[in-house]
Amino acid sequence: MFHTIVCDCVKLRDATVVVARDEFLGWPEAQVLPKVTAEAVADFIYSNFIARVGTFSVLKTDNGREFHNEVLQQLLSNYGISPSYSVPYHPQGNGMIEASHKRLIRFIKLVPENKNLSKVLNAALWVDRTTVRKRTGFTPQYLVFGFEGNNLLQSLMQTPSDIQQYTEDELFKFRVGQFYFRKQQEDSAKETQRRDRDHQKEVFDKRYDTNVPIKKGDLVLVYDAATNKMGLNWSGPFVVRKVLSRIYYLSNLQGIPMKRQYTREMLKPFVAAPLSTTK
Repeated sequence: MFHTIVCDCVKLRDATVVVARDEFLGWPEAQVLPKVTAEAVADFIYSNFIARVGTFSVLKTDNGREFHNEVLQQLLSNYGISPSYSVPYHPQGNGMIEASHKRLIRFIKLVPENKNLSKVLNAALWVDRTTVRKRTGFTPQYLVFGFEGNNLLQSLMQTPSDIQQYTEDELFKFRVGQFYFRKQQEDSAKETQRRDRDHQKEVFDKRYDTNVPIKKGDLVLVYDAATNKMGLNWSGPFVVRKVLSRIYYLSNLQGIPMKRQYTREMLKPFVAAPLSTTK
């Protein structure tokens, strides 16, 4: 059921919270880490996902040292899980990871600072798991378990229902029915997610013109939002020395390779200004 887990470490107050969720189901797990180490992150992944729901296929993270290390690599290798890292210095890639947890982090930030962060985190996870996600149209609780769990607001608003006794066979049949219907709804959730991705791609394509192909040997300009000198965010030109799976490797005009990697939306073709002729 769990396939791709998106994981990130977020600094909140004086502590660090490691947050992870299934990319499709939306089910989140989080834990306060007194100290961010490779061992602590690996233990979080093992305890909250592998030991609870079994192995999954892919772990998506940024390139932080807490994720890019031998300890976590060994854990993933032991259970046949493939690591997937966002491109270094790539705001869109890192943003996708951070955006997955935005609602959870926003909830925590609204809580008074005198509250225990670990206890607040459990409440935040409860709200997150029982809130409908735009990407699927369902709550993570429903997609995982096949029934809706009441969130805090519903618990306050609803009148307790009459307690009715069921036999073990009746409960079993009811549970089988829940899982059967959940499986039918999963197709609807995947279609909703597909439409949301198409919309995000449309917005992305409007913002970044990536229709012009760039190949090895081309001269390009590089986008760097951090520079912002006199409103000019493009620097260069640089030479494309290699293209591998949508990742671009550059060198300067003297042929010295650049260490950074780039994606297509971070580049644009360099067009030399025409020489002015004066009489």
